[in-house]
Amino acid sequence: MVVGKKTARSAVERNYMRRVLREQFRHRQAELKNMDLVVRTQKAFGRNDYPAVVLEFAELLGRLQRQTDVQTGTQTKAPTQGVTG
Repeated sequence: MVVGKKTARSAVERNYMRRVLREQFRHRQAELKNMDLVVRTQKAFGRNDYPAVVLEFAELLGRLQRQTDVQTGTQTKAPTQGVTG
């Protein structure tokens, strides 16, 4: 997971972004199917953006799953979307 200084200058902001992304990985561990992923943030986000980040992460994981399913010829259940609390 990469959150560079160009994305968020403050260490507090970078650490928050890492925590949010780690949490999303932890919640969706079963959907990752033994994959190694590299996540590099391109835009800073804060607490107000949390629902949008969760949704975008779910969409990206869904797209990744569809691509890997096409390559392997398998089908999986679609990931559940939404904020869990």
